[in-house]
Amino acid sequence: MNTKQIKKPRFYFNSQKSARASIYLLFIVGFILMIMAFTSYLSYENKGYITVPQKSGSIEIHGTDAMTTIYFYAGCSVLLFGLGLYFTFMYIRIQNAQKWSSDKIVPEECTPLKIICPACLKKQTVCASSENLCPKCSTQMEDQKTYFAKPENTPLETVIVNKASKAISGYEKFYSSLYPDFSELSVFLIGYTLILLFIFNLECRRETIELLLPSTKHAGTPSVLHICISLTASIVIVFGIITSFTHLLIASKKDAFSVFCMKIFGLTILGFIGFKSGFYVFENQNYLYIISPAWNLIMGAICYTGLAMIDEVPFNQDDSKYLQTFLSLVLVSIVFYFLNNVLKLYWPIIFSICINYVVCINKGAVNSKFLKLYSIQR
Repeated sequence: MNTKQIKKPRFYFNSQKSARASIYLLFIVGFILMIMAFTSYLSYENKGYITVPQKSGSIEIHGTDAMTTIYFYAGCSVLLFGLGLYFTFMYIRIQNAQKWSSDKIVPEECTPLKIICPACLKKQTVCASSENLCPKCSTQMEDQKTYFAKPENTPLETVIVNKASKAISGYEKFYSSLYPDFSELSVFLIGYTLILLFIFNLECRRETIELLLPSTKHAGTPSVLHICISLTASIVIVFGIITSFTHLLIASKKDAFSVFCMKIFGLTILGFIGFKSGFYVFENQNYLYIISPAWNLIMGAICYTGLAMIDEVPFNQDDSKYLQTFLSLVLVSIVFYFLNNVLKLYWPIIFSICINYVVCINKGAVNSKFLKLYSIQR
């Protein structure tokens, strides 16, 4: 019997209902930002300034800062509309694929199903669907009730094991969602962004030199403490960038020292830039950019205090492929150019947004092709 192969696009939602809600929300927020950009532009043309609501009351923004805010509104609006159109296109393709398939490709609503991998015993809670492959070993996963109902799979000391597994899985699930994506590629991209800032941003170059070499700004010899801090920071930055770049060029398992250097570099930059950009936002009462520094601090706090040990901070040992590295460099360069040359933001805000892109978004962007297809049997 011949089976017709149905092509299904990559989908990022666990149900059609959540997809529709997300698409509507993206278009609504994008439309609101578009109106804000248009009204702000009219206000700037007529009055020479724009008004931005703040917690302490509305403030007036003049000159280049006003145009930067208008560009920010417009850029966010375009981004949200683009995402909305992309997800709409994927949703329509799911609907068309469903017409030719007897299986439920994406359910209307998510029905939670607890499954387990019979090979590596990895547990997950997913939506009931026809495709449940283990992310570790690509083995077809089974319903937990069906699996443990088999005599050979009945666990010993069931009550104790169940209680322990529930506590561990809940703990890991909470923290894993907040951990940054540290890998040789993400750490290198952080260093790459820092290099771009140092080369193309005069403020960053001047403040970095003043921070590491205080004698250039203040008379007198710097203290021993400051010399130690500057030397330590320089070593962390240099070793972090060099080790990540080295492992991009070679395909091998990262040794403990290299992983330690990359983790320390990533965590140091994450914490420092979170505080630096956060102070700038509060000092200037420009709360439009508070989300990025706050997310830096949350991720840094989770890494520092969540498990209290740097050895426990997850690090992806996978080697980055050439196309992933090339595409990542292109995307990060585009984000940097837009923030630095178009919006002309203060450098800690630029660095903060770029870091959040690298550790939260870039992995999904370079791992998924725009029209990635895979087969479904009818």
